[in-house]
Amino acid sequence: MKQIYEIKLPFAIIYIRVDLSRANDTIYVSCCDDINDVPEDNFYPIQYQTADAKHYEINAAMLAVLSMGREWYVNPKDYLVVEEIGDEPYIYGLIDTVLPINIY
Repeated sequence: MKQIYEIKLPFAIIYIRVDLSRANDTIYVSCCDDINDVPEDNFYPIQYQTADAKHYEINAAMLAVLSMGREWYVNPKDYLVVEEIGDEPYIYGLIDTVLPINIY
């Protein structure tokens, strides 16, 4: 069953749509400020699937942020930190919450 999750970051809120029960389900992302402003066609697929997220919403959220590109999620003063610890640990540290908000 497809689910929408709201991902709160210090600088943005993004949304993902995914069916975590299906390994081959593509993760979709929307960057609208408000879920009420997110039409169905405003989600776009990223290169990752549920299997890549190991069927966990926090991992799907991390992959969604990772897919946005380093220039989007790295604070310029943190580039050396990211080089040292890697992108994934840095992103997990950015994620405040991942909340389910809508079930299809």
